[in-house]
Amino acid sequence: MPDIYAIAASVNELAQPGIKPKDLIEAVRERHPKASKKNIVRGAFLAVITHADADPDKVAQMHETALSARSTDDEAPVSTKVEKRSQKKPKAAR
Repeated sequence: MPDIYAIAASVNELAQPGIKPKDLIEAVRERHPKASKKNIVRGAFLAVITHADADPDKVAQMHETALSARSTDDEAPVSTKVEKRSQKKPKAAR
């Protein structure tokens, strides 16, 4: 099993503002060919947590990559938007 800390270091090094999540995953896979997509996502989240103070643009890119890659593995996509709930109309008086 690939070292999650080594993957996180690679994600941190390779992440650049504007890079597509798919391209970042492919670049990490070149360095860690035995890493599964799940391990890369975990490494990206670890990199976000450990480098949150450093470079906000880079951290935002790593977070976007982790979320988008994780949502392809799950049944439903992850949404970061908050939706308004519809309010029920009161029933008419009888």
